Amino acid sequence: GNGQLFAATGLGVYQSTDHGARWTTGSTKEPVTSFAFSSDDAGATRIFASMSKGIVLSTDSGKTWKQSTMHQMPTNAVLVSGHDPVGKTVIAGGRDGVYRSSDNGASWFTTDKAPQGVTALAESVSDSLLYAGTDGSGMFVSAGVVKPWLAVSNGLGNLHVRCLAVSRIAGEGEFLFAGTDSGLYRSSNDGNQWTSTALANTRIRALVVLRDARGGSNLFAGIEGGDGGILLSTDHGDTWSSVGAGLGNASIHSLALTPEWMTPRRLFAGTASLRVWRRDVSEMVSPGI
Repeated sequence: GNGQLFAATGLGVYQSTDHGARWTTGSTKEPVTSFAFSSDDAGATRIFASMSKGIVLSTDSGKTWKQSTMHQMPTNAVLVSGHDPVGKTVIAGGRDGVYRSSDNGASWFTTDKAPQGVTALAESVSDSLLYAGTDGSGMFVSAGVVKPWLAVSNGLGNLHVRCLAVSRIAGEGEFLFAGTDSGLYRSSNDGNQWTSTALANTRIRALVVLRDARGGSNLFAGIEGGDGGILLSTDHGDTWSSVGAGLGNASIHSLALTPEWMTPRRLFAGTASLRVWRRDVSEMVSPGI
């Protein structure tokens, strides 16, 4: 709903109903790594959270959480497929592989030859390709949630992937970005070949893409360690500018954008010190988004 936010932390789920001004804890106190959202047949929101004991879900806006049928399977990432017309396909990745559910999390199955140690998941914007980043084995791609996985790490200078983002640019095609322990890498051919961006020798912990009305995109990157902060690129990672005014050297662990229909649009940043920061998008990017 309006102003409602959720934060995944090492101390469980935190929730805000006033755009982040105040936060309360939920019933889940164990470390949570990511969220995904879907709707059930009645139109109610279902929230999936990945954690060390598997996937937990809430059907009451985060007030209570219950264990899904995927339990005792440590997970680090979860997403709801944007290519499922009914929005019931949920994908989770973690220590032992990649799992899928086609019934909104009621039942789960392993995917064929899935990579282990999955730290991040992403989907292609234009087709059904599914990407998985791992902690030590690089990148993998699948042609769909029921298809085998293939290793695609050629040119990837660091195999410890922390985050992924996909951007589709009008007239230029699709770009896949992988944030690693030593820089940000880019692929324009579904991960088959990777090149280093201008963010080298930097630990990238978070990525988020803001598409604009002119067909371009703005890529935000959250930096962990060093000087920390948030950087913005409008040319696929070739050049970067700092947009972290006020953050100091905060180490960024997560980034999230408010929905397109919400005004003003804002970027939220979660830090290693369990703080949440926000800034209006209009202060960072050119008009016309």
